[in-house]
Amino acid sequence: MKAEKTLPLLQVFSWIIYIGISIKTGTIIISYLVSVFINPQASADLGLSLDLSSLMEFNLLYYHFMLSWVIVIWMLKASIMYQVIQIFNKLKLVQPFTEEVYSHIYKMSQLALSTGLLSYGAYTFSRWISKFGVDLSNLQEFISGRAEFLFMAAILFVISQVFKRGIEIQSENELTI
Repeated sequence: MKAEKTLPLLQVFSWIIYIGISIKTGTIIISYLVSVFINPQASADLGLSLDLSSLMEFNLLYYHFMLSWVIVIWMLKASIMYQVIQIFNKLKLVQPFTEEVYSHIYKMSQLALSTGLLSYGAYTFSRWISKFGVDLSNLQEFISGRAEFLFMAAILFVISQVFKRGIEIQSENELTI
């Protein structure tokens, strides 16, 4: 299959993933706000099978801290997908090495690094809280992927550096022609 046909299909999939992540993030945010301001029992069902009622009963500050971490992690995941969409909008197969594409890939590497580090921090914090007998078993789905995001950050950083060098070579070739 040619790239001209594959890229629009991948762009559609990227939009679908972005919308799904955004909905999941919005669900967590709204459920969190409801549990804090309207009904504390809502912490038992924060949407998407996330139950942090035991954490809320154990320590309200830890509850706010953990959910803030989860929300930021999911916002970063949505931001990564938005950068992917932006790359599809800016990518031209005739001249693929542009500053705009490089900038989006570099931003993605930074976002992936942040996501991995925050996920690792949230995982470590949840393990520490679990030592006090607080059940956080269903939280792992929402803070997982720490190693994968760190690995993705490294790969994206290398790709961004290749794009940066490609831009340099492309501009040198334009000057010599």
